Amino acid sequence: MQLGITFQFLRRQQAYIMCRLISAQFSNQKSFCIFMTKSEHVKKIQQLITSHFGEAPADIIPIPRSGSDRRYYRFEINGNSSLAATNPNIQENLAFIEMSRHFRKEGIRVPELYAVSEDKTTYLLQDLGDRTLFQHITDKRRGNDIHSETLDYYKKALRQLAHMQTTAAASYDYNYTWPVKKFSKQAILWDFFYFKYYYAKLLNVSFDEYALEKDFHALADFLMQAPSNYFMYRDFQSRNIMIYENEVWFIDYQGGRKGALQYDVASLLWQARAKLPGNIKDELLTTYLTALSKHIRLPEIDKGFMHYYHAFVLIRVLQTLGAYGYRGLHQQKSHFVLSLPWALENLKTIRSQFDVVRAYPELEKLIDKLLSEEHKPFSQQVQQEGKFRLEVQSFSYKHGVPKDTSGHGGGHVFDCRAIHNPGRYDEYKQLTGKDKPVQAFLDETPAMQAFLNHTRWIVSQSVDAYLKRGFEYLSVSFGCTGGQHRSVYAAEGMAKYLKNKYDLDVVLHHRELEK
Repeated sequence: MQLGITFQFLRRQQAYIMCRLISAQFSNQKSFCIFMTKSEHVKKIQQLITSHFGEAPADIIPIPRSGSDRRYYRFEINGNSSLAATNPNIQENLAFIEMSRHFRKEGIRVPELYAVSEDKTTYLLQDLGDRTLFQHITDKRRGNDIHSETLDYYKKALRQLAHMQTTAAASYDYNYTWPVKKFSKQAILWDFFYFKYYYAKLLNVSFDEYALEKDFHALADFLMQAPSNYFMYRDFQSRNIMIYENEVWFIDYQGGRKGALQYDVASLLWQARAKLPGNIKDELLTTYLTALSKHIRLPEIDKGFMHYYHAFVLIRVLQTLGAYGYRGLHQQKSHFVLSLPWALENLKTIRSQFDVVRAYPELEKLIDKLLSEEHKPFSQQVQQEGKFRLEVQSFSYKHGVPKDTSGHGGGHVFDCRAIHNPGRYDEYKQLTGKDKPVQAFLDETPAMQAFLNHTRWIVSQSVDAYLKRGFEYLSVSFGCTGGQHRSVYAAEGMAKYLKNKYDLDVVLHHRELEK
């Protein structure tokens, strides 16, 4: 017997998961899923896969987006998993394609490219799995201690970086770079302005605009004196380093350009959420400099590298604050807001331990204000270090599904409207799902109890998987007609259930009631 199921109302990824769950219930039958919506880029991926591999995949599964225009999909051919990517930005694609081919030829562990479409909008590449160095450090961390295996991976990454920046990049054609060929003074100033407009100004911190800009230009001029005829990865951090077959592999290097060596090292060692202790940073920096000495002259390292290093740490931390401010404070994506305390901790360390800030008086004053309690609205969140954040909320469909603020594309949304509504009865109309009479009514409603059991199982599966993978955020929303009775009751029950089952930072909101 064959079971055909049409999921016209679900996203493709949700439909795939639901199909697998239902198929598991009919293990003695041949099952298949019909996905009613296929966009043009998915059709193009199918054509490219068929052209290259000689057959079409059974499924093409979307991978959650990270915020860029690039979209990634996973598929299997003959039991082997591969990735497909689509991106309308041709110049960015060309940079990734050329860098991948060049650095792989030079012995750098980057994904292998299998095929590229004629219009350069779509390409197939090696699947390196889902395990990042960031997930590894998160899983293995015990307090401030860094696991020895994690430390080894960091050292491997830094040794490979030294090779990539110098010897491997020596013959690279920098005409294939995006969006700029070199980390110029203008690019440095963009990072400073990012920090000024999307962090300092959003917090309404007062400063002398003219004096601060003068400091920015002076600091940029100093940074421009550093030797810069090397490959700069630009976003070299643990989320862009994959752990695959017990080795480190690099991804997301398409923004690479000519630049100074120090920037990438600072990006990795001072990554806010990695929270590397000072002694570990020192050990890893020594590892990098030792590896670098095999590729360039020792005098250049001894005299030049550390002279500029702390200034590059400063610009990277300021750029990070700007990025977190833009994504978190401006776009209201909670994942980035949660990262702000750790970036501020880095800034505090720089201020107290490095002399570089003292050479720029207005910047120094601004940093002191940002580190004061008056302008540090994220200090309480530091207490939640290491905890998974789970937001549970209720809402009314009359006012739409809650806007995703996480940067992950949303979480679970459950519809309670099929359940009998206590709001139909006069004695409950002025009450909510937080009141005992309404709770007693729904306690005795079998459909609600069955609904809650199913949603708890689904959410638990996600939480268990997310904790294993080092994720830090999940949202669970319950909607009903008015956002007053059924959805409030369900959200209250889910929050209580999760607090009892897990050691999580559970935040509960009732959107309509809070209005």
